Amino acid sequence: MGFAGRTLLVIALLAATRAGVSFAATSTLYAEVATSPILVGSAFEAKILLDSTEALGAYEVELLYQPQYLAVVELNTSGSIVDTWQSGPGIFAGENNVIRLRGASSNSFEGERGELLTILFLPAQEGVAELRFHSASVSLLDGSKVTPVYGPLAIAISGSGSSGGSGESSGGGASPSSERSGGSSSGSGAPLYFSTSSPPLDSESPVFTADPSDSSKKILTLPLSSAESGAENVEVRSRTILPWSDWQPVQESASIPRGAWAVEVRTIDGRGGVARKTFYDWRAFGRFPLVLFPVFAVAAGAVVAGYAYVRLRSRREI
Repeated sequence: MGFAGRTLLVIALLAATRAGVSFAATSTLYAEVATSPILVGSAFEAKILLDSTEALGAYEVELLYQPQYLAVVELNTSGSIVDTWQSGPGIFAGENNVIRLRGASSNSFEGERGELLTILFLPAQEGVAELRFHSASVSLLDGSKVTPVYGPLAIAISGSGSSGGSGESSGGGASPSSERSGGSSSGSGAPLYFSTSSPPLDSESPVFTADPSDSSKKILTLPLSSAESGAENVEVRSRTILPWSDWQPVQESASIPRGAWAVEVRTIDGRGGVARKTFYDWRAFGRFPLVLFPVFAVAAGAVVAGYAYVRLRSRREI
Protein backbone atom coordinates (compact mmCIF):
# COMPACT_ATOMS: atom_id res chain seq x y z
CA MET A 1 0.00 0.00 0.00
CA GLY A 2 1.42 3.37 -1.02
CA PHE A 3 1.72 6.50 1.07
CA ALA A 4 -1.58 7.87 -0.23
CA GLY A 5 -3.39 4.62 0.59
CA ARG A 6 -1.99 4.52 4.12
CA THR A 7 -2.96 8.14 4.66
CA LEU A 8 -6.55 7.48 3.57
CA LEU A 9 -6.75 4.43 5.88
CA VAL A 10 -5.55 6.46 8.88
CA ILE A 11 -8.06 9.22 8.09
CA ALA A 12 -10.87 6.65 7.81
CA LEU A 13 -9.95 5.06 11.15
CA LEU A 14 -9.82 8.42 12.89
CA ALA A 15 -13.18 9.42 11.44
CA ALA A 16 -14.75 6.13 12.50
CA THR A 17 -13.33 6.49 16.01
CA ARG A 18 -14.76 10.00 16.36
CA ALA A 19 -18.12 8.68 15.17
CA GLY A 20 -18.13 6.22 18.08
CA VAL A 21 -17.58 3.04 16.06
CA SER A 22 -15.71 0.26 17.87
CA PHE A 23 -13.63 -2.16 15.83
CA ALA A 24 -12.55 -4.40 18.72
CA ALA A 25 -14.96 -6.20 21.00
CA THR A 26 -14.13 -5.24 24.60
CA SER A 27 -17.25 -6.62 26.29
CA THR A 28 -19.19 -9.86 26.43
CA LEU A 29 -22.87 -10.01 27.42
CA TYR A 30 -24.42 -13.33 28.43
CA ALA A 31 -27.24 -14.99 30.36
CA GLU A 32 -26.48 -17.59 33.01
CA VAL A 33 -28.73 -20.15 34.70
CA ALA A 34 -27.32 -22.10 37.64
CA THR A 35 -30.36 -24.27 38.42
CA SER A 36 -30.47 -27.80 36.99
CA PRO A 37 -32.73 -29.43 36.00
CA ILE A 38 -35.31 -26.81 35.02
CA LEU A 39 -38.79 -28.17 35.82
CA VAL A 40 -42.28 -27.00 34.89
CA GLY A 41 -43.78 -25.11 37.83
CA SER A 42 -40.44 -24.63 39.63
CA ALA A 43 -39.10 -21.09 39.52
CA PHE A 44 -35.47 -20.47 38.62
CA GLU A 45 -33.17 -17.48 38.30
CA ALA A 46 -31.41 -16.25 35.16
CA LYS A 47 -28.69 -13.64 35.57
CA ILE A 48 -27.73 -11.15 32.86
CA LEU A 49 -23.97 -10.72 33.22
CA LEU A 50 -21.29 -8.64 31.57
CA ASP A 51 -17.52 -9.06 31.16
CA SER A 52 -15.46 -6.07 30.05
CA THR A 53 -11.77 -5.30 29.59
CA GLU A 54 -12.47 -1.55 29.61
CA ALA A 55 -14.25 0.67 32.11
CA LEU A 56 -17.95 1.09 31.32
CA GLY A 57 -20.48 3.65 32.50
CA ALA A 58 -23.79 3.02 30.69
CA TYR A 59 -25.76 0.05 29.37
CA GLU A 60 -28.66 -0.65 26.99
CA VAL A 61 -30.00 -4.20 26.65
CA GLU A 62 -33.04 -5.87 25.11
CA LEU A 63 -33.59 -9.55 25.93
CA LEU A 64 -36.20 -11.70 24.19
CA TYR A 65 -37.94 -14.65 25.86
CA GLN A 66 -40.82 -16.90 24.78
CA PRO A 67 -43.95 -16.38 26.93
CA GLN A 68 -45.35 -19.78 25.93
CA TYR A 69 -42.46 -21.37 27.85
CA LEU A 70 -41.51 -18.82 30.49
CA ALA A 71 -43.37 -16.36 32.71
CA VAL A 72 -41.50 -13.59 34.48
CA VAL A 73 -42.16 -13.61 38.22
CA GLU A 74 -39.73 -10.90 39.27
CA LEU A 75 -37.09 -8.52 37.90
CA ASN A 76 -34.49 -8.01 40.63
CA THR A 77 -31.93 -5.20 40.46
CA SER A 78 -30.64 -5.42 44.04
CA GLY A 79 -27.28 -6.81 42.88
CA SER A 80 -27.01 -4.74 39.71
CA ILE A 81 -24.02 -2.61 38.76
CA VAL A 82 -26.61 -0.15 37.39
CA ASP A 83 -27.74 2.38 39.98
CA THR A 84 -29.27 5.06 37.76
CA TRP A 85 -32.11 3.88 35.52
CA GLN A 86 -33.22 5.76 32.41
CA SER A 87 -35.90 3.21 31.59
CA GLY A 88 -36.71 -0.22 32.88
CA PRO A 89 -36.13 -2.84 33.54
CA GLY A 90 -39.55 -3.44 32.03
CA ILE A 91 -41.42 -6.04 30.00
CA PHE A 92 -42.92 -5.32 26.59
CA ALA A 93 -45.38 -7.95 25.37
CA GLY A 94 -45.37 -9.48 21.91
CA GLU A 95 -44.80 -12.76 20.09
CA ASN A 96 -41.49 -12.82 21.92
CA ASN A 97 -41.69 -10.73 25.06
CA VAL A 98 -38.90 -8.19 25.49
CA ILE A 99 -37.17 -7.30 28.75
CA ARG A 100 -35.64 -3.87 28.21
CA LEU A 101 -33.25 -1.99 30.45
CA ARG A 102 -31.29 1.23 30.06
CA GLY A 103 -29.18 2.82 32.75
CA ALA A 104 -25.80 3.89 34.07
CA SER A 105 -23.52 3.20 37.00
CA SER A 106 -22.03 5.95 39.16
CA ASN A 107 -18.97 3.75 39.69
CA SER A 108 -17.57 2.51 36.39
CA PHE A 109 -17.45 -1.25 35.85
CA GLU A 110 -14.47 -3.18 34.52
CA GLY A 111 -13.92 -6.90 35.05
CA GLU A 112 -15.95 -10.10 34.98
CA ARG A 113 -19.48 -11.12 35.94
CA GLY A 114 -20.93 -7.66 36.33
CA GLU A 115 -24.61 -8.26 37.07
CA LEU A 116 -27.12 -6.16 35.18
CA LEU A 117 -30.31 -7.96 36.16
CA THR A 118 -31.60 -11.12 37.83
CA ILE A 119 -34.82 -12.52 36.35
CA LEU A 120 -37.00 -14.99 38.23
CA PHE A 121 -38.74 -17.19 35.64
CA LEU A 122 -41.54 -19.73 36.11
CA PRO A 123 -41.55 -22.43 33.37
CA ALA A 124 -45.02 -22.97 31.89
CA GLN A 125 -44.53 -26.08 29.74
CA GLU A 126 -41.97 -28.64 28.64
CA GLY A 127 -39.69 -27.86 25.74
CA VAL A 128 -36.63 -25.79 24.92
CA ALA A 129 -36.90 -22.10 25.74
CA GLU A 130 -34.47 -19.54 24.41
CA LEU A 131 -33.15 -16.34 25.92
CA ARG A 132 -31.86 -14.17 23.09
CA PHE A 133 -30.43 -10.67 23.10
CA HIS A 134 -32.23 -8.55 20.51
CA SER A 135 -29.87 -5.60 20.84
CA ALA A 136 -27.24 -4.38 23.26
CA SER A 137 -24.70 -1.61 23.64
CA VAL A 138 -22.43 -0.35 26.39
CA SER A 139 -20.70 3.01 26.72
CA LEU A 140 -17.07 3.66 27.56
CA LEU A 141 -16.16 6.50 29.89
CA ASP A 142 -15.38 8.78 26.93
CA GLY A 143 -18.98 8.37 25.74
CA SER A 144 -18.27 6.11 22.78
CA LYS A 145 -20.57 3.11 22.40
CA VAL A 146 -19.40 -0.49 22.03
CA THR A 147 -21.50 -3.41 20.85
CA PRO A 148 -20.69 -6.35 23.13
CA VAL A 149 -20.35 -9.91 21.93
CA TYR A 150 -23.51 -11.87 22.81
CA GLY A 151 -25.36 -15.03 21.88
CA PRO A 152 -28.53 -16.99 22.78
CA LEU A 153 -29.01 -19.36 25.71
CA ALA A 154 -31.13 -22.50 25.26
CA ILE A 155 -32.96 -23.77 28.37
CA ALA A 156 -34.32 -27.32 28.44
CA ILE A 157 -37.52 -27.56 30.50
CA SER A 158 -38.52 -30.96 31.86
CA GLY A 159 -41.70 -32.28 33.49
CA SER A 160 -43.36 -30.66 36.47
CA GLY A 161 -41.44 -30.40 39.70
CA SER A 162 -44.41 -29.32 41.81
CA SER A 163 -47.14 -31.71 40.75
CA GLY A 164 -47.31 -35.36 39.89
CA GLY A 165 -48.60 -34.87 36.35
CA SER A 166 -46.91 -34.23 33.06
CA GLY A 167 -46.51 -30.54 33.77
CA GLU A 168 -49.03 -29.51 31.12
CA SER A 169 -52.33 -27.98 32.06
CA SER A 170 -55.32 -30.27 31.56
CA GLY A 171 -57.31 -27.46 30.00
CA GLY A 172 -58.38 -23.84 29.91
CA GLY A 173 -55.64 -22.27 32.03
CA ALA A 174 -56.09 -24.47 35.09
CA SER A 175 -53.67 -23.68 37.91
CA PRO A 176 -51.16 -26.29 39.12
CA SER A 177 -52.16 -27.91 42.40
CA SER A 178 -50.19 -27.37 45.56
CA GLU A 179 -48.46 -30.28 47.26
CA ARG A 180 -47.68 -28.56 50.56
CA SER A 181 -50.51 -30.27 52.41
CA GLY A 182 -48.89 -31.74 55.50
CA GLY A 183 -47.50 -34.90 53.93
CA SER A 184 -50.34 -35.94 51.64
CA SER A 185 -51.51 -34.74 48.26
CA SER A 186 -54.05 -31.96 48.44
CA GLY A 187 -56.17 -33.60 45.77
CA SER A 188 -57.88 -31.87 42.88
CA GLY A 189 -58.87 -28.24 42.63
CA ALA A 190 -56.97 -24.99 42.36
CA PRO A 191 -54.71 -24.01 45.26
CA LEU A 192 -55.37 -21.12 47.57
CA TYR A 193 -53.00 -18.20 47.05
CA PHE A 194 -51.26 -16.21 49.72
CA SER A 195 -50.83 -12.45 49.84
CA THR A 196 -47.73 -11.31 47.96
CA SER A 197 -46.79 -8.95 50.81
CA SER A 198 -45.66 -11.65 53.24
CA PRO A 199 -44.93 -15.40 53.15
CA PRO A 200 -47.55 -17.75 54.65
CA LEU A 201 -45.97 -18.26 58.08
CA ASP A 202 -47.85 -19.59 61.09
CA SER A 203 -45.95 -17.35 63.51
CA GLU A 204 -43.85 -14.21 63.44
CA SER A 205 -40.41 -15.84 63.41
CA PRO A 206 -38.77 -19.08 62.32
CA VAL A 207 -36.89 -21.24 64.82
CA PHE A 208 -33.08 -21.47 64.91
CA THR A 209 -31.53 -24.54 66.57
CA ALA A 210 -28.03 -26.01 66.65
CA ASP A 211 -27.15 -28.54 63.95
CA PRO A 212 -26.17 -31.73 65.82
CA SER A 213 -24.18 -33.05 62.85
CA ASP A 214 -22.16 -29.88 62.10
CA SER A 215 -21.06 -27.35 64.72
CA SER A 216 -20.51 -24.68 62.04
CA LYS A 217 -24.18 -24.83 60.99
CA LYS A 218 -27.59 -24.26 62.52
CA ILE A 219 -31.03 -25.49 61.53
CA LEU A 220 -33.65 -23.02 60.36
CA THR A 221 -37.20 -24.34 60.81
CA LEU A 222 -39.92 -22.48 58.94
CA PRO A 223 -43.40 -22.50 60.52
CA LEU A 224 -45.08 -22.52 57.12
CA SER A 225 -48.82 -22.86 56.77
CA SER A 226 -49.39 -26.05 54.82
CA ALA A 227 -52.83 -26.84 53.45
CA GLU A 228 -53.89 -23.21 53.12
CA SER A 229 -50.64 -21.61 52.00
CA GLY A 230 -50.75 -22.25 48.26
CA ALA A 231 -46.94 -22.15 48.24
CA GLU A 232 -45.51 -23.99 45.25
CA ASN A 233 -41.86 -23.11 45.96
CA VAL A 234 -40.12 -22.03 49.14
CA GLU A 235 -36.54 -20.74 49.12
CA VAL A 236 -34.23 -19.16 51.68
CA ARG A 237 -30.93 -17.34 51.65
CA SER A 238 -28.79 -16.21 54.58
CA ARG A 239 -26.33 -13.47 55.38
CA THR A 240 -23.28 -13.46 57.65
CA ILE A 241 -20.54 -10.83 57.36
CA LEU A 242 -20.40 -11.56 53.63
CA PRO A 243 -23.13 -10.69 51.06
CA TRP A 244 -26.28 -12.77 50.73
CA SER A 245 -25.82 -16.45 49.92
CA ASP A 246 -27.47 -18.07 46.91
CA TRP A 247 -31.13 -19.07 47.17
CA GLN A 248 -31.68 -22.67 48.27
CA PRO A 249 -34.98 -24.58 48.04
CA VAL A 250 -36.43 -25.86 51.32
CA GLN A 251 -39.40 -27.85 52.52
CA GLU A 252 -39.75 -27.00 56.20
CA SER A 253 -36.14 -26.66 57.39
CA ALA A 254 -32.70 -25.77 56.05
CA SER A 255 -29.11 -25.89 57.25
CA ILE A 256 -27.47 -22.44 57.24
CA PRO A 257 -24.16 -21.05 58.61
CA ARG A 258 -24.08 -20.74 62.40
CA GLY A 259 -23.02 -17.10 62.14
CA ALA A 260 -25.89 -16.08 59.86
CA TRP A 261 -27.72 -13.12 61.41
CA ALA A 262 -30.26 -12.51 58.64
CA VAL A 263 -32.43 -14.95 56.69
CA GLU A 264 -34.72 -14.02 53.79
CA VAL A 265 -37.62 -16.30 52.90
CA ARG A 266 -39.08 -16.24 49.39
CA THR A 267 -42.27 -18.13 48.55
CA ILE A 268 -43.93 -18.47 45.15
CA ASP A 269 -47.54 -19.50 44.68
CA GLY A 270 -49.11 -21.41 41.81
CA ARG A 271 -49.78 -18.31 39.72
CA GLY A 272 -46.28 -16.89 40.16
CA GLY A 273 -46.97 -14.47 43.02
CA VAL A 274 -43.86 -13.80 45.10
CA ALA A 275 -43.71 -13.07 48.82
CA ARG A 276 -40.55 -12.12 50.71
CA LYS A 277 -39.77 -11.59 54.36
CA THR A 278 -36.50 -11.13 56.26
CA PHE A 279 -35.91 -12.57 59.73
CA TYR A 280 -33.04 -11.93 62.14
CA ASP A 281 -31.23 -14.18 64.61
CA TRP A 282 -29.99 -11.62 67.11
CA ARG A 283 -27.97 -14.22 68.99
CA ALA A 284 -25.60 -14.42 66.02
CA PHE A 285 -24.39 -10.86 66.71
CA GLY A 286 -22.83 -12.08 69.96
CA ARG A 287 -20.41 -14.24 67.99
CA PHE A 288 -19.13 -11.43 65.76
CA PRO A 289 -16.65 -9.92 68.28
CA LEU A 290 -14.86 -13.27 68.57
CA VAL A 291 -14.68 -13.57 64.80
CA LEU A 292 -13.60 -9.98 64.19
CA PHE A 293 -11.12 -9.64 67.07
CA PRO A 294 -8.14 -11.06 65.09
CA VAL A 295 -8.96 -8.73 62.19
CA PHE A 296 -9.10 -5.65 64.41
CA ALA A 297 -5.93 -6.75 66.24
CA VAL A 298 -3.98 -7.02 62.99
CA ALA A 299 -5.35 -3.68 61.75
CA ALA A 300 -4.47 -1.95 65.02
CA GLY A 301 -0.97 -3.43 64.92
CA ALA A 302 -0.47 -2.15 61.38
CA VAL A 303 -1.59 1.36 62.38
CA VAL A 304 0.76 1.44 65.37
CA ALA A 305 3.68 0.14 63.30
CA GLY A 306 3.02 2.73 60.59
CA TYR A 307 2.86 5.55 63.11
CA ALA A 308 6.14 4.43 64.73
CA TYR A 309 7.82 4.25 61.31
CA VAL A 310 6.72 7.78 60.39
CA ARG A 311 7.95 9.15 63.74
CA LEU A 312 11.31 7.40 63.30
CA ARG A 313 11.79 8.83 59.80
CA SER A 314 10.88 12.33 60.93
CA ARG A 315 13.47 12.17 63.73
CA ARG A 316 16.18 11.00 61.33
CA GLU A 317 15.42 13.86 58.95
CA ILE A 318 15.77 16.31 61.80
